[in-house]
Amino acid sequence: MTVSTEVDHNEYTGNGVTTSFPYTFRIFNKSDLVVQVVDLNENVSVLTLDTDYTVTGAGGYNGGSVVLSEALARGHQISIARELPVTQEMDLRNQGKFFAEVHENAFDKLTMLIQQVRSWFSLALRKPSFVANYYDAQGNYIRNLREPSRAQDAATKNYVDGVSETNQIRTLRTPEPIPALPGIEQRKNKIVAMDDSGNPIMVLPESGSASDVLIELAKPTGASIINTSDNRNIQEWLISLDSAEYRSKNIRNLTLAHYKLRKKIGIKILCQGDSITAGYDVNTSDTIAPEDDDVCVGDNYRHATMTYPKAIKNALPILSGCPVTITVRAKSGYTAYRAYNEPDWQSNPNCDIAFLMYAINDSANTDSQTYDTYMKNMELFIRKLIDWGMGVVLCSPASGGNGEGDPLWQMWGESIRNLASVYGCAYFPAHEIAYNRQYGSIQSDPVHFNSKGYAILGEAMVSMLLGGGLLQGNRPISSEVHTWPGKQSDQVGFYDVYSNLVNVYNQRASTLQGILGGFPINTAAMATFSFYLDAEAAEVDVIGYWDDNQISIVTDGWYAGAVDIYPYSTQRSSLWHNLYAQQSTGRFLRNRHNHKLDTIPKRAANLVGRGWKTIAIFNNLNGTTTGYASIQGITIRPVHVHLSQPVTGIQKGVRESIVVRLPNMIIGNPEDTPSPYTLSSIRLPLPADLHPRTFDNRLNMFDTGIAKLRINSKGGTHGNGYIEAILSKINNDTQFLVTILNYSGSWPVITARQIGRNMTDIYEVDSVGPNQPIRRIRGMGDNLVQDPSESGYWISLSFDWSGVDGGTKNGYYTLELESSAYGSGSAAMVAI
Repeated sequence: MTVSTEVDHNEYTGNGVTTSFPYTFRIFNKSDLVVQVVDLNENVSVLTLDTDYTVTGAGGYNGGSVVLSEALARGHQISIARELPVTQEMDLRNQGKFFAEVHENAFDKLTMLIQQVRSWFSLALRKPSFVANYYDAQGNYIRNLREPSRAQDAATKNYVDGVSETNQIRTLRTPEPIPALPGIEQRKNKIVAMDDSGNPIMVLPESGSASDVLIELAKPTGASIINTSDNRNIQEWLISLDSAEYRSKNIRNLTLAHYKLRKKIGIKILCQGDSITAGYDVNTSDTIAPEDDDVCVGDNYRHATMTYPKAIKNALPILSGCPVTITVRAKSGYTAYRAYNEPDWQSNPNCDIAFLMYAINDSANTDSQTYDTYMKNMELFIRKLIDWGMGVVLCSPASGGNGEGDPLWQMWGESIRNLASVYGCAYFPAHEIAYNRQYGSIQSDPVHFNSKGYAILGEAMVSMLLGGGLLQGNRPISSEVHTWPGKQSDQVGFYDVYSNLVNVYNQRASTLQGILGGFPINTAAMATFSFYLDAEAAEVDVIGYWDDNQISIVTDGWYAGAVDIYPYSTQRSSLWHNLYAQQSTGRFLRNRHNHKLDTIPKRAANLVGRGWKTIAIFNNLNGTTTGYASIQGITIRPVHVHLSQPVTGIQKGVRESIVVRLPNMIIGNPEDTPSPYTLSSIRLPLPADLHPRTFDNRLNMFDTGIAKLRINSKGGTHGNGYIEAILSKINNDTQFLVTILNYSGSWPVITARQIGRNMTDIYEVDSVGPNQPIRRIRGMGDNLVQDPSESGYWISLSFDWSGVDGGTKNGYYTLELESSAYGSGSAAMVAI
């Protein structure tokens, strides 16, 4: 038998007489029915089988009847619905007989269950269609709601009645209807009165009356008309008292903006200022008409092709991977006063941070501005921007030049540093960006930059944002700092621009931390490190693994421009005496040693000039990098500027000395002298100039310098003596030629060779116990190896006494290896 109807429930209305109500669908058992009655008060009752009603027709195919024990009252409704237990009762036996009726009953029950669920679903509160944005109660009540607690909760009748009653008892009412009060313009500074008809009107208060005074006090300027004993008014006191609240808000806004940068959510920046922000340039050829500038709109003067807001817009996504939206509010000749009151700038631009820079025109008495009014208007500006939800970055006036004439704006600009402290603003020393650059390469006039100068300003601002300059407590680099991809630091901001670096621990890495910092193959990848360099110069060393000419390092000059003088804008020493002390810009990292010397740190760049910097290391950004690469660590080492030299050509450096005394005198008791030492062999770190600079000097002996060996002997069987020799390389192998310069006494034959020392696992994982250690603990081994390990190159000195009368001697020795070292001497090899 089929289930030929979708009906699974029937409904009827009582007439006070009828007791039998048919149901028109099949049931298996009389208990498959649920019978409910709704009275005139809409109360629902569930009837009890065999007490309140009986059932006929159960087990048949055509339905039956529900017979009530009492007639259904007039107007009451009865619902008869099929509700089956959700079970499967058909039992099929192996090799048994399959009766059609058994199967049909099982399928019928499944169909009935589907109909049952469908009926229940039809009772739910539903949207009328998939595209509708509301739920349709179809004229039914929704009952048993909870009282609302949130803004978008549904309100119950009880809640609405309560709110209405509460509001009414607090409202001034009249027994009869009256007109509404007039509009705002008719109400300003007036009080309410009633005319002879009893209707409200607005009248002026009597001059000098209490009402007149109260109206004046109620104005926005009211606090300014009440003076205090210190000759300040209440408004001035309020400003001083709530600066702490503004500071707190500002710090929160700056922190949120920094977080958006780190998460690459996207950041919106307001650039607010005068002609420097607008990009004023009326003298050079690299300019555009103001109407052609789609970033700074509304200024009337020609702009440089590149401005600092444009440079931020270009460089920030490149160096961080974070989208940026730039809004510019800048006009040439504007003061802080005029900008604060500019009618077109009174709406909230809805940005995350604002770069605020004024003083040049203010200090020229434009708009009758004085130092006091400048500071006042800058303070008002800061408060407005904070009220708009922005974090504020105060900028010193970037007027170009090097302080010629000691301009007044430079003095005024110094003062805003304290204002930044009061309000928790970030501070950007914009004036510094010109100090270590050739004036003629970045200026368009004595005040304004050209496109290259504006680009340098914007890129420094990007470095400040990425280097954590928005955060309180961010520290500059004034001493050596080592960092790596992924390191959290209050000095260096790291960005994995494309979020695809293999930033995991790997036993093959050459550093203590073991961070791999791997670059993917055939995919663009970039790591950037941003910081404030609080030194005149610094060296940049890298350690990692890369194929030749597969990754690049850039520290300056993301905007090149097409003007011949722009390349001369690179930062350099203030003294021409330090002719070669110039910041490196961009270059490929080289590998000329077939990966034999990857464990040795290498000089990759040098930095010159104080200020915000970004080091970017990246592969081919067109996705054509075929070789594997990793950057496992970067060392930024402030040095004396005369030592900040390029890694090619004539270079300045230091004298390196490696000294050891044998035997070790720092042992034993004061009255005990250690026994004399027998010289047989000794291992020392390889002097800097005996290292190769870029090749494998075991295959290219010419890439090796010289070192001097001095040994002094006293006491023991050797007695007093001295020997001095030069170490050099004349063959493509590991041996050094030892050339004796002078000596006194008898000495063994000395040989020297270049070696590596193995690294060993002192404790392997789980060697002490479960998860003890959780990661291997390493140290230097005693085995000699051909290629340098993580501990670098060493030199092995051997002493053959066979040609000395009496054979092997002992004594007390001082050994010294001396060589030249490039720059500070910290890295012997270079990465270019």
